[in-house]
Amino acid sequence: MHSCPNDGHDDGTTTPLEGHAAVCVAMVYVTDEQIAQYKRDGYLIIPSFLSEAESADALEGFYDNFAGPYDDWIAQGANPKPGAHGGFAADPRKAGGATTVFPWGNFRDSPTGGLNLCPVHPDLIDACERIIGTTNIRLCEGHCGIKYAMADGWRQSGKREPDPENARDGYHQDYGNNTIGPGRADVEDDYQHIACFYCLDGVSPGHGPIQMLRHSATKPNEEGWSAQHASAVDSEKFICPPGSLCFYSIFTWHAASDWNTDVAPTGARPVMWVSYSNADRNRLWDGGRYFSIKGGGNGEGWRDAITSFTPRQLNVAFMLPMPGDPLWTDEFTTAFAGRWEGWDRTPYDEARGKLELFQLEGGDDAGDVGALALSNLALTAENRELKAKLAAAALTGAEEEEEEEEEEEEAGASAQLSKL
Repeated sequence: MHSCPNDGHDDGTTTPLEGHAAVCVAMVYVTDEQIAQYKRDGYLIIPSFLSEAESADALEGFYDNFAGPYDDWIAQGANPKPGAHGGFAADPRKAGGATTVFPWGNFRDSPTGGLNLCPVHPDLIDACERIIGTTNIRLCEGHCGIKYAMADGWRQSGKREPDPENARDGYHQDYGNNTIGPGRADVEDDYQHIACFYCLDGVSPGHGPIQMLRHSATKPNEEGWSAQHASAVDSEKFICPPGSLCFYSIFTWHAASDWNTDVAPTGARPVMWVSYSNADRNRLWDGGRYFSIKGGGNGEGWRDAITSFTPRQLNVAFMLPMPGDPLWTDEFTTAFAGRWEGWDRTPYDEARGKLELFQLEGGDDAGDVGALALSNLALTAENRELKAKLAAAALTGAEEEEEEEEEEEEAGASAQLSKL
């Protein structure tokens, strides 16, 4: 199902809200049934998660920021180049050096947002909220990698498969470099850390597809494990069209596979890894990265992200508070806008203005405060969980006020009776 999160019309066309053209995107809705499948199998493959336009723009952004395509790699001698993820990569076409980690520059002014859209795609955020069970989530991974066709069969990691010295044959979990927490079953962690990867170009059987081991299968640390059986029977290979997405977990067993040059003598497999984790205070130890100004990306990427993302995208990516937060005084908002020319301050000003109007009108009880905060969150259309909590608070406040009125009436009646 494709839609625009801003403004839909009866004829199916969409118009983005003013100031948000770069983030009006086509979305496929991740259903509750798909989420149930994800929890059952340990992974969920969604072909063509990105629209054709989004996928094409993201792929060009990948080539511009991280590494060029196969033809560039061949033209540059097909030699290992240190610094890029995996060690084998062509030079990027636009950036001064390989930018592995989010955020990336939108050098072509792509209307969909280019490569930066992938980690903060609205439907990805929505799905992770529902899997983790809260809207208080944060982006904790966003980096690129590429694998080229190589005749000697080497994997990008530098290992061979099958590996006679490793009975697991490359099957592994990702928790080791994505959290300081222990290895455990994802159900034991209550799905609080969601890992994903995009295939930004089409993947055929010869392109070294990543293979995901189903939860119901024998695991590498269990008796009876056979890597050959797992790859032939119990794993699903991520063979897909461009712009496809695989949800998995840092505790899901999976493996790369060799590039088969007999089937695909040329080509490349560009990918992006994205993860989300619970951002509650007692879970901030979890996750592989924080995206601070020194934490990755390039200058063009930061400018693009700050000036084109919605408040919700800025919130999950950089933990920038939502409109209505006390941070967004007029002074701070003006200073922030002064640094980031093109950033849309409107939602922040509107939320603050609504709060100031409320205060001028003298609202001061719990019910009014809850109703106002609920209205502010509805204005930005961002936080379902807080909206529910605030609605409950408003109801509680109204009930308390009603109880106080009843008590006053009873006290008045008692006072009248005592005079008789």
